[in-house]
Amino acid sequence: MSSGLQSAGKRAVSIVIPFYNPGSFFLPALQSVFAQTFTDWELLLIDDGSKDGSLEIASRLEDERVKVFADGANRGLSYRLNQGAQLACGEYLFRMDADDIMHPERLGLQLAVLQASSRETVVGTACYSIDMNSKVVGWRPVNSSQNTGFAARHSFIHPTVAATTSWFRKNPYSEEYIYRRAEDSELWCRTATSAEFKWIERPLFFYREIGVFSLGNYLAGEEALLELIRRLEHGLPRRWILGAKELVKIGLFRGLAALHCNDLIVRHRYRKLLPNGLEEAERAISLVMQTALPTGYGE
Repeated sequence: MSSGLQSAGKRAVSIVIPFYNPGSFFLPALQSVFAQTFTDWELLLIDDGSKDGSLEIASRLEDERVKVFADGANRGLSYRLNQGAQLACGEYLFRMDADDIMHPERLGLQLAVLQASSRETVVGTACYSIDMNSKVVGWRPVNSSQNTGFAARHSFIHPTVAATTSWFRKNPYSEEYIYRRAEDSELWCRTATSAEFKWIERPLFFYREIGVFSLGNYLAGEEALLELIRRLEHGLPRRWILGAKELVKIGLFRGLAALHCNDLIVRHRYRKLLPNGLEEAERAISLVMQTALPTGYGE
């Protein structure tokens, strides 16, 4: 079932946001779409069986560029991402999660790189790390080297990626249950030898990771990484070494979670911002928060 007004004509960019009970994080995510300096986009909001009123919020957006899809089922993120690629009408597809925030210049700057690249290019960006209150706490640089095999799992900060819509259709996310918390890692490992990966070093995304850590989700992700090692690494010594490293991480993070030190688990991922960098980040996120949605939200 689809609700919302249909976009008049083909757009340059499709922004795909699957959502499942995003709660209070949903509104700033939506505001960041409408705060974009580049405006030739369509927004595909794909509900995955939410019960928190977010579908009602999405359905009340009054803009012809917004399309809302809902079938009442909970099918998982990978299924919804693949669904979004099939539904997208834009030439380029931008990923986004429903609890994150885009920098106002994300679409325009990332699109420029894509348009100057081959059709087999995937582009990611650096990002700011934010907490539950959307406060900027640091930044995460890109991993700007194209690795293959298991090393490709960290190719991108996953919700920052964009590519041609046709690329996502040719390279769908795995819907195997084992990869339910590592669908991106599996995709980068699978495509690293055939696609060209590029990175924008400027942070163009606000990634919510402080105060939202889930040990269950983390362990599911580690289970998927162990499966990737099994499938990708055929030499026993290397497979054992990589597997042992992941098992040590699992033990360490279990211990930190037991001590209620969840934030320490993710703090090593980001770096401290210099004052001028923090000022720029806060200015950008303030602009997003001041952006009114076309229903009166945020006013």
